[in-house]
Amino acid sequence: MRSRLSKRVGILVVVIASLIVGTSVLAQSPFAPAQNPIDAVLAKLDQVIETLTAPPPPPESGPVVLSTPAVLVRVTDHPSCNVVNVGTEPLSVTIRVGLVLSSPIGSGVFVVPPGEFRTLNSAPLVNPTNLRCEFSFEGTAAAVRANLNVIGRFTFESIVSVDAR
Repeated sequence: MRSRLSKRVGILVVVIASLIVGTSVLAQSPFAPAQNPIDAVLAKLDQVIETLTAPPPPPESGPVVLSTPAVLVRVTDHPSCNVVNVGTEPLSVTIRVGLVLSSPIGSGVFVVPPGEFRTLNSAPLVNPTNLRCEFSFEGTAAAVRANLNVIGRFTFESIVSVDAR
């Protein structure tokens, strides 16, 4: 019995050795595949890693319009639209403050140098109303921070401040 098992193990060893030798000879022959499958996977992983670690492209410059949500403003409140240039180039910003469903009640064009801010104050209101601010300029949205700020006219405390998006 031992001899039959030895013959079978010997045959198995010869077959496995032949497969290993044949594979290595074929891999070095002119008929070998152009690229090892493992090398192809590693090359694809290198491409993925390069894509993920590359810095993002700079945002494209163009016309930008940011606006705040509507805020209910009382007659005794003082609303203002504020913009800050956090970019590196001066911006010409058109600011409009207005009622939600009608034309602006105030507007102005401001040149805002880098690191500075400009404010458009609303005219005094006759009735409580919903106001919003709109900011339009050429550049990128990342270059500005803009908001609608409402201050109590007699308390001089900020009641609400909402960011433009």
